[in-house]
Amino acid sequence: MKRTATAAILCAFLLFLSVEYLDRPVYLYAYHHRVFQHGFEIMATPSLLPPPLALFYLAVFAFGRLAGWPRSAYTHLFLTLSMAIIVADAAKEELKFIIGRPWPGVWLRTGIYGLRPFNGGASFGAFPSGHTAYIAAPMFVLWWRLPQYRPLWMALIASVMIGLVGYGFHFVSDVVGGLFLGMAVAAACVALLPEKPRSGFGR
Repeated sequence: MKRTATAAILCAFLLFLSVEYLDRPVYLYAYHHRVFQHGFEIMATPSLLPPPLALFYLAVFAFGRLAGWPRSAYTHLFLTLSMAIIVADAAKEELKFIIGRPWPGVWLRTGIYGLRPFNGGASFGAFPSGHTAYIAAPMFVLWWRLPQYRPLWMALIASVMIGLVGYGFHFVSDVVGGLFLGMAVAAACVALLPEKPRSGFGR
């Protein structure tokens, strides 16, 4: 509970800081300078991979259960990763609808910066960043399951966040929200799907 409360307070503080002081100047800088655009786009690319990989693995997992395939040492890990990605995807869609944050381009064209809760329009779905959540959820699962590679997991998350902001896809606060959403989803999936003995497929 202490860690949860600490993470929630930190998230709220970073979001306030970003919305008030960072979002607009950082986006305007990226928009007007347009430097390293191809590089930023490549940096954000890893966020495109988790959703299709999760669906593919779950399909293979279900087929393997039906076919009676033996379980590998990484079956449970891949199942936890896939569930974290899918839950993060569903959660960000609901939050986008509830919060109604305009995209940076919409703010630039219309001047609308405030929230439009329950708007449901395509122009108001910036927060939280879904692509940040897609990469953060599985990477935080790996953070707890394979802690010896934590610098790699954090580097991938940072790459996507910097790429999304640098290219102008998102405000800073959007990717901060996606980061904490992915972290929360990963923590829930790790808690609900604890590691189990490795005997029998899917047991």
